[in-house]
Amino acid sequence: MADYFQGSLFHFSDRAQYLAALLNSLEEQISVIDRDGVIHYTNLAWNRFAEQNGMPAGYDWLGVNYLRVCDNSVEPLALMAAEGIRRVLRHEQQHFHLEYPCHSPDTQRWFMMRVSAIPGIEVEFYTISHINVTERKLQELDMAYLSLHDPLTGLANRRLFNSFLHNEWRRSMREQTPLSFIMLDLDNFKLCNDHFGHQVGDDFLQQVGRLLSTFCQRATDLPSRFGGDEFALILGNTGAEAAARMGEAIRLGIGELLIQGADTLRLSASVGIATLLPQQARVSEEELLSAADMALYLAKQGGKNRCHSVSCSALPSP
Repeated sequence: MADYFQGSLFHFSDRAQYLAALLNSLEEQISVIDRDGVIHYTNLAWNRFAEQNGMPAGYDWLGVNYLRVCDNSVEPLALMAAEGIRRVLRHEQQHFHLEYPCHSPDTQRWFMMRVSAIPGIEVEFYTISHINVTERKLQELDMAYLSLHDPLTGLANRRLFNSFLHNEWRRSMREQTPLSFIMLDLDNFKLCNDHFGHQVGDDFLQQVGRLLSTFCQRATDLPSRFGGDEFALILGNTGAEAAARMGEAIRLGIGELLIQGADTLRLSASVGIATLLPQQARVSEEELLSAADMALYLAKQGGKNRCHSVSCSALPSP
């Protein structure tokens, strides 16, 4: 094997030709710059990617100052790249890495930029490589999404709910705007599961999830599934009357959803609604949840398939 490899190398009359062929075989986009940022070499992947993203075919990168290209860009990440490259050129750090998005009109893409000095030569040269990390990034995004969303309905899970509620509660305090919270339980959902099976029950829960999402179109709204047949909605900058109207619309909407295999049977929901008003600044987010939970309890006690609303009361001053 060693003799074969050495024999193959013999066919390259020029070592530089061999190295160029080696670099051109790589998928990574590679360039070599000097200490001033001037490009001395680009491989085939670099040139192809540039052409695929708007550069003229056959564009000559040799002599182009890569730092100047980054400096003249309006993209903040390009400016970060320029600063990172300069830190390597000034020997302030050995390597520089930067992950960045580079999306096309029809494809999401991410790349990792790496900058390093070339060791073992008298003149200072540095490599810049761009490696496609899209597959890994998409996996990370999928994992992040799954960690924050209910896998059955796609609604926010309790972890995302808690974070979102905290942020909306702080915004409500800061901007003195109302904050409403809706909790709902499906009435007698266990009977549906027991009679028609969990697959039919899961389908109904997914229908509820889609219904709730239609009521949450603003950045300050969040529908979530607490678990089982319990759902909740956070409604930022929403007063008591608007929240009550939404709660009633949700209750009516759930009553119209179809159950697979049961054309005449409908399920209902009990809905509890609580609103934090701007003047009640000392009411905590936990108390808002407790108030909605109590409202839901009263709706169930009142016969189910109904809404009950409460307004949080401010704590007495110490």
